[in-house]
Amino acid sequence: DYTAYYYANAVAVADSLRELGNPTEAAKFDALAKRIKGAVQNILWDSKTNYFYSVKVGTHDKAWVRECVGIYPFAFALPDNEHWYPAAFQWILAKEDFWGKWPITSCSMRCPMYDPKVHLCNWNGPVWPHAESLVANAMANGIRVYQAHGVTPEKLYELLDAYTKLHYEDKGTWKQPNIHEEANADDGQMYGCPDYFHSTYNDLVIRLLGGLMPRNDDTVELYPVVAAPWDHFRLDKIPYRGHTLSIVWDSRDKGRYAWMPKGYSLFVDGKLIGTKPRLEHVTYKDVLKGKQ
Repeated sequence: DYTAYYYANAVAVADSLRELGNPTEAAKFDALAKRIKGAVQNILWDSKTNYFYSVKVGTHDKAWVRECVGIYPFAFALPDNEHWYPAAFQWILAKEDFWGKWPITSCSMRCPMYDPKVHLCNWNGPVWPHAESLVANAMANGIRVYQAHGVTPEKLYELLDAYTKLHYEDKGTWKQPNIHEEANADDGQMYGCPDYFHSTYNDLVIRLLGGLMPRNDDTVELYPVVAAPWDHFRLDKIPYRGHTLSIVWDSRDKGRYAWMPKGYSLFVDGKLIGTKPRLEHVTYKDVLKGKQ
């Protein structure tokens, strides 16, 4: 997981330096990101099983157990878009591996040491909210970037629905929200630190359900990848590049939000920019230009 984070940080720093007008320093971090990417693909990837594995410190010896961290590189679009890399998603989606009673398990259920129960901070089975968020981002890129077989908006909804339900201590009655550090992979009961909210849940709702794809220009791009079985939702007052966005989906013939057109709409600072009939990939070019 660290290598995926290092890569993402190097890319982010390079982009930030370019925005600040420092291309020379940006190039250094571009080179670092390229080096990390090469190491991940050349050392952590196994072409026989089509998965990324952890390696032992100080060696290139792989730890031959599939962990959910093996899908993390896709969360940051690290792997090249070659046909063999997206094959890694087959393991994440397999009911015999990670997609168990309460996805996603931290290691494959095929592992001899797999245990769904929480024993302090064990990484051999329990479900971790932080891991849920990273796998969700990986699956989103599986749709947007890699067109990975089997990775669908329906499966992503299934994962986010399970992740949402983790937030409740009283599974079934849904009146006591309080997410913890990790959960039993069989029943979703949580243990460890309470109010463990470092896992970008709101961010997932805005970017994956609402579809907002952050960019470094004045264009607003929407690409929803969650097949939520709802006929309406509304995300209001999203701060974005000095503006306030609203993203609205309302397919109802009657009872729609007040003054709302039917379909998938974007508002910038309260002004309707556009509406599409379906939840789909759409780009609104330069709609933020000259408005800050």
